[in-house]
Amino acid sequence: MREAARELVTSGEEDSDVEALNVIQLSLSNKVIREKSLTSRLYLKQRLSQLKMSPRTSVGDHVNPFNQIVVDLANTEVKIEDDDQTLLLLCSLLEAYESFVDTILYGRISITLEDVKASLNSKELQKKVMEHHGGNGEGMSRG
Repeated sequence: MREAARELVTSGEEDSDVEALNVIQLSLSNKVIREKSLTSRLYLKQRLSQLKMSPRTSVGDHVNPFNQIVVDLANTEVKIEDDDQTLLLLCSLLEAYESFVDTILYGRISITLEDVKASLNSKELQKKVMEHHGGNGEGMSRG
């Protein structure tokens, strides 16, 4: 009975040691990222400002690297304001989205990054529905 109790305690100690090690490793990696050099911060800013959507890329596949760069910048203690992120994301879209960008920007007092992402997702869903129906609007009802 005592052997079983010792094994449980030892097993519990090992679990807490593993948890502690994981926390330390995460803390260290975040600290290392935050302590990146000026060159790294400038590189990340450059990547964000030069990010362009590829022609055959879905909106989601384009937004994911955008989000990752913003997170990487935040980890180096560089904060990109929401309105700047919004503008950078809109400017990174393909020329085919030009009318979408015009529509979403003009006539508004304010717009959030989440509004833009939601609108982009809706537009992509609409595009997929149109492609599914042969691009001629079949199956679409008039309101």
